[in-house]
Amino acid sequence: MQDVIFYAAFLGSFISTTALIHMVIREYDQAHHQTLSEVAAYSKRNINEFRIVLWVCGTLISITMLFYIAPRLQGTGVIRAAWVAVYVCEMLLGIIHAVGGTQGKLHKVFAYTMSYGMLLTTLLFAQRLPDGFAAAEWVLLFAMLGFGLLTILHKAKFLFYEMPFIFLSHVTILIAAIALR
Repeated sequence: MQDVIFYAAFLGSFISTTALIHMVIREYDQAHHQTLSEVAAYSKRNINEFRIVLWVCGTLISITMLFYIAPRLQGTGVIRAAWVAVYVCEMLLGIIHAVGGTQGKLHKVFAYTMSYGMLLTTLLFAQRLPDGFAAAEWVLLFAMLGFGLLTILHKAKFLFYEMPFIFLSHVTILIAAIALR
């Protein structure tokens, strides 16, 4: 059972990465500056794919986070709280689309809350993992901060900074799982 819990994040990360890249390659409109959520809101097909990725992959990754990683680290409650915020926001992003108006604003609140939770989780890993793994987490944290800053500074390329931010968050979780194996 421990192996299933351990490998869930690897499967979730692989599916998330490949599915999101595939959707963006297929649907991205270079004439319009879009976020990942806006690409997803483009069609019913995209919305359904986006929901599946968020809900299935988010759940798989959360299984590893909550039942494998968090119990093995000091400060389990803080790590679980940070990740639950990420997970809840991720589930809500599948329901509330980035279509403008009040719904679009609410979507942004959940998206930014999720990203702050990802950063906090990475920071907690950097502070709590053994030395070599902690160093990798610090590097990834600063890379994620850089991509996050670029999303603010270069809105026209938001998607191209948002995607690596998400994928690096996946990597931070995989590193933590491996460090605690």
